[in-house]
Amino acid sequence: MQRPSVLFVAFIIALSIFVPFSEAAPSPNHSVMFIETGLPQNLSWYVSFNGTAVTTENSSVTFQVPNGNYYYFAGTISGFNASPGHGVLTVDGNNITVDIHFQVTYYNITFIETGLPAGSAWQIDFSGKSVLLNNTSFVFREYRGSYPFSIKSFNVTYRPYPASGTVDVTNSNVTEMINFRQQNYTVTFVEQGLVSGTAWSVNVSGQEQNSSSNRMNFQLTNGTYDYSVSPINGYNVTGGNGTFTVNGQNLFFQIDFISTQPYTFIVEGLSQGSHWYVQIGGTNYSSNSSFMTLYLPNATYNYRVVLPYGYSGTGVKGTISYYNNVVIVSASDLLLTYIIIIVLVVLLDLLLVFYILRRRARKAAKQ
Repeated sequence: MQRPSVLFVAFIIALSIFVPFSEAAPSPNHSVMFIETGLPQNLSWYVSFNGTAVTTENSSVTFQVPNGNYYYFAGTISGFNASPGHGVLTVDGNNITVDIHFQVTYYNITFIETGLPAGSAWQIDFSGKSVLLNNTSFVFREYRGSYPFSIKSFNVTYRPYPASGTVDVTNSNVTEMINFRQQNYTVTFVEQGLVSGTAWSVNVSGQEQNSSSNRMNFQLTNGTYDYSVSPINGYNVTGGNGTFTVNGQNLFFQIDFISTQPYTFIVEGLSQGSHWYVQIGGTNYSSNSSFMTLYLPNATYNYRVVLPYGYSGTGVKGTISYYNNVVIVSASDLLLTYIIIIVLVVLLDLLLVFYILRRRARKAAKQ
């Protein structure tokens, strides 16, 4: 009887090499719940746990797993940092709750201006926010994303480059350089009336240009300028000089050259350096020499020569034209004329007295 018992025990021992003494009942699953805080509503987040990744907009995610050690990580693609973002959990017969707190990561977006005079005002419109500045830089703090911006200068002499754009914020701070450059505006002078190819020139506050075409351009910043058009023989100029102000826009000036003819006035008999003038075409032209030549549009004009005080002359009034374009005025000194007249009158008076006295003397002698 003992031999069969021994054989049975030996069989059981041999069998135990291949079969465990006892098979433990499978352990039950336990819940591992991840709860997020800090995210805006409807912003998705994800958890990767036990080889399974779940993305959700809900505030919690639950996994059912048996006992064991598990690695997890959590996050979002919207610029928020998860705390903790990863770790190892040990499930040992209990449910587990893991709090994941999301906190937005802000980055510095720095705008730096160059080129503006010190103290000049400028403005940044950035993602719905407007900032007025008179210094050289400003910093916005934003999380990841793309943000539109535009730049405005309150000094119209300067224009920003770039004037607008988009800032892309990923995982680092961003610096946006804004270069203000002096803005030039075009001031155009256009001539009319010159024979094609005739050279003419314009001087704008010391900056002179010459041209044989009918147009010239000046590139000028904002400010006030004087201009003058050089005279050309044979032409009168309309709009040939003046002052203008550039204030944020281009300007246009038309210069009219009017073809003229020479009209000459000669005055004889004046003492050297005497001042006289001619009234013609509604304008006075003066001279202190013995003649003057005026260049006027071809026409017939009424004229009047005004001599210095004490002089009279012949031909001081009349008409002049291209076909009869020289006037000679003979001036005479009225004082000398008066003296001569007075002397003549005195001599005549003396002769008359002498004649009367002589007649009386003859009468007395006869008596």
